[in-house]
Amino acid sequence: MTLMDDVIDLRSSVSGYILAGPSDAEETLINSLLPSWRSVVTATLDVWLRQPSSLEDEGIIAPSLEVIRKAKRVAGILRASGYEAPTTIVPNGDGGIVFRWGTGNSARTAEVFADRTVRQVEFYNGHVVAMWSLRI
Repeated sequence: MTLMDDVIDLRSSVSGYILAGPSDAEETLINSLLPSWRSVVTATLDVWLRQPSSLEDEGIIAPSLEVIRKAKRVAGILRASGYEAPTTIVPNGDGGIVFRWGTGNSARTAEVFADRTVRQVEFYNGHVVAMWSLRI
C-alpha cells in the first residue's frame, strides 16, 4: 500500500465511521487496539478534560475543552481506522493538540486545531513527504 492509498483509505474510514460507525470487522480491530489506545486517551486526554488548568503555561494557548473533546473524537476515528496508539500526545501551544507516531527516520503527526481542522503530516528523514487536512 502506498502512502497515498493510506491517506485515501483513512479519509474513507473517517467518512464511513462518522456516518455509520464501525463494521463488525472494524469493531474486532478496535477491540484489539483498545488497551494501548485506552491508556493513551485515559493518561492524557481524559486527564486534560478533568484538569484543563494543567495545560496552562506562560506564553502558550492551552487547548479548550472543545478541542480536547474533538481530539478524543479524532482518537476514536484513528483507532477505528487501524492506527496504533500514538507515541505522544501534546498541546501545540496555539490551542490545538498533536498526536505523534515515530520510529527511526519516519514520523507521522495528526494535529487537531482550534478551528476544527485536522492535519496529518508524514515525514521521512526530516522532510515532509505528504500532508492533508480535514475539517471535522
